[in-house]
Amino acid sequence: LFTRTEDAWEVEVRNGTWEVVVCVGDSGHDQPGQWVKVEGETVIAGEGTLAGMFLERTTRVEVTDGRLTVTIGEDGAGRANTCLCWLLLRPR
Repeated sequence: LFTRTEDAWEVEVRNGTWEVVVCVGDSGHDQPGQWVKVEGETVIAGEGTLAGMFLERTTRVEVTDGRLTVTIGEDGAGRANTCLCWLLLRPR
């Protein structure tokens, strides 16, 4: 999933604490200044990856509305690329 603007994705989950692992990067291209937020909490802030390099981060968030929201991109500014490879969601 790639964007130069801000985009959001949601999934229905039960309310409670969730551990979320995110991975960004691109096998063929450098991706400068990637941004990822989970439930409004910044998980990756302006971090770049070189071609073939991947970056993983883990966070715990509280879901209270039955929907876990992941936002990628830098607030719609269009100054950075974000390439989200995968997510892992674990109830806690």
